[in-house]
Amino acid sequence: MNEERANPAAIARRIVAESNVEEGGDHRNEADRRLGEVAPRLLAAGREVLANWERGDLAAAVRAVQAVVDEFDAANRTEFEVWNETDQVHASPDTFPTREAASAFVAKFRKRFDRQGFYRTVLGERIAPEAVDLVIRPLEA
Repeated sequence: MNEERANPAAIARRIVAESNVEEGGDHRNEADRRLGEVAPRLLAAGREVLANWERGDLAAAVRAVQAVVDEFDAANRTEFEVWNETDQVHASPDTFPTREAASAFVAKFRKRFDRQGFYRTVLGERIAPEAVDLVIRPLEA
């Protein structure tokens, strides 16, 4: 059996570690709201594990915990997109699993135009690569 599935504390640590939530901002508030919604069920499932621990009947209790964790994970899968505000188009057809990955894409996007020294907008204007307004936006589940 997976060690994490038998350890509610490990599950809780994983939820926090994988939440992709930064301090502050609306994104943080939304994650807090979602966690608040699932917390009572997770606590109830944890109590079930503890109650069944002495009887040795942990399988059903652990499945209950895992179901809550799976539901929370599914609701909190946030990916990010990069939007080119200058041209009003997606800067990439790809989505990114973290804000950091999207930021790395933005840096590579700008670097592609360093050699020629400009970026040509959809209207044909030449602007400095750093003047392209690229916005990293979360895609909610």
